[in-house]
Amino acid sequence: MATFRVLKGATERSPLLLSGITTAKPSLKITTSRTLRFNNGDRRLVRRLASLVRIAEGLDHSHRQRINRIRAAFQRDAVGLQIEARGDASEDIRDANRSIELFEKEFRTRLYFRPQMG
Repeated sequence: MATFRVLKGATERSPLLLSGITTAKPSLKITTSRTLRFNNGDRRLVRRLASLVRIAEGLDHSHRQRINRIRAAFQRDAVGLQIEARGDASEDIRDANRSIELFEKEFRTRLYFRPQMG
């Protein structure tokens, strides 16, 4: 627990929330026994953060760290991520694209990627 105290804004709930983020199921249901203590706000926060983690993991699918920069453009009904990469990051972007369902459900907006060679 002490390691979470050094993080700005960390609370007693931080380890529980982090465990929920890393164990959230693709079915959008949070099913670990620890999450039984989550209130509705915590569940929503965990789902939203998990959606971002899934996209980030997808953007490094190849484990070659090809993505240099991501710029977000917010529109009325969508978020566009302009992806600047070293070399061919199409595999990473394709994998991230498969991970957007939870994001779109939780944030009620479409998400799309615009690759750009750097």
